[in-house]
Amino acid sequence: MKYYTGKFRWSDIDANRHIRNTAYNDLFIEARMAKLKEHGFGQKKMKELGMGPMVIHEHLYYVKEFTSDGEFFIDIQLKASSKDYRFNRFVQHLFNAKGELCCYLDITLAILDLKARKIAPPSPELLDTLNSLPKVEDFHIIDSSALKMEGVPYGLKIDPELFHKE
Repeated sequence: MKYYTGKFRWSDIDANRHIRNTAYNDLFIEARMAKLKEHGFGQKKMKELGMGPMVIHEHLYYVKEFTSDGEFFIDIQLKASSKDYRFNRFVQHLFNAKGELCCYLDITLAILDLKARKIAPPSPELLDTLNSLPKVEDFHIIDSSALKMEGVPYGLKIDPELFHKE
């Protein structure tokens, strides 16, 4: 498996001398986009196809403290997909220079048709790229009901007029 590699920057460190949580997210994004770019899906190609990735949900797990002075390695694997590949669930692992798992990301992405502003199936080229990614041992097919998280108050609304009263 090919890993995305790098080192944390000074600006990635928070006041507690830890890596900022948003720095981990930024690096996971960079690793995903680097993998797509390897297969010809950089910004230019995505713009040409009128599509882009859209986050449905992401869960970040901090496993072990990472100090800012070492190299890191990030992988990406396909965990699940809908039958039409409109929804794809990935896992990414960030390892330190000793090969120890420090951070784990579980993320579900959809393919957004940028013109229609609706979720769409991937282009044939992107589908080939998705199928070329390593898959986890228990890769499975999901349907849209699997994307709703338990405990999220879907459909919750407020009266916007409440904000305009004095």
